[in-house]
Amino acid sequence: MIDGVPYIDTSISDIGVSQLRKLNATELRRSKKTLVVRENNVPLAVVLKYEQFLVMQNKLEAAQRTVDLLTKNKDVQAVIEALKDAAQGKGTDLSEIAPEVTNRK
Repeated sequence: MIDGVPYIDTSISDIGVSQLRKLNATELRRSKKTLVVRENNVPLAVVLKYEQFLVMQNKLEAAQRTVDLLTKNKDVQAVIEALKDAAQGKGTDLSEIAPEVTNRK
């Protein structure tokens, strides 16, 4: 989201609690929308595809690992040094360390 500009996701729909009760597994499976369940115009829950949930979880875990890494001073210094080395062309080529990884077809 750009500062001050709201993000509008057209794949999100509002649904009332009573409408949610009428949905069955087949309808939920077919739905491509994320549903915001509301009661009296108050958001209560979000229903989304399980695959979407897993993607969100993976991104959150990756962000948490990055924050963990960058909050450990020793590790931060190591990352900074590695980036400096890479920028200067220093380091070892991956094919020298793990040729089986670079020789896959």
